[in-house]
Amino acid sequence: MITAILNKVRELYAERNEPETERFAALSYWRLVVVAGALGLAGIVLYGVLEFNSVIATMNASSGDKTIPATSLDRAAFEKTMQTVRKRKADFEALKSNPIPAADPSR
Repeated sequence: MITAILNKVRELYAERNEPETERFAALSYWRLVVVAGALGLAGIVLYGVLEFNSVIATMNASSGDKTIPATSLDRAAFEKTMQTVRKRKADFEALKSNPIPAADPSR
């Protein structure tokens, strides 16, 4: 079967300038496009189903666990982060009110 396909492709290439072979080449191209699109769509759907099933499995596994999760940020780390944000905001406001002088590039 593969040999027959390869022979047909060789024949088409040899007669690529003949008008009769253009129809077969066009049909082959569109069949290839449709098959590639169908395979791509099937892959997307399969990926979506697998991801959906993994989320459902995670939800089912965690529904039996009624413990409260540990906090990921303690108060000291939060205050340190907020201090840094306030400092950066103050620096920004200071630079906005007193901009650094720059040379005029048009002169």
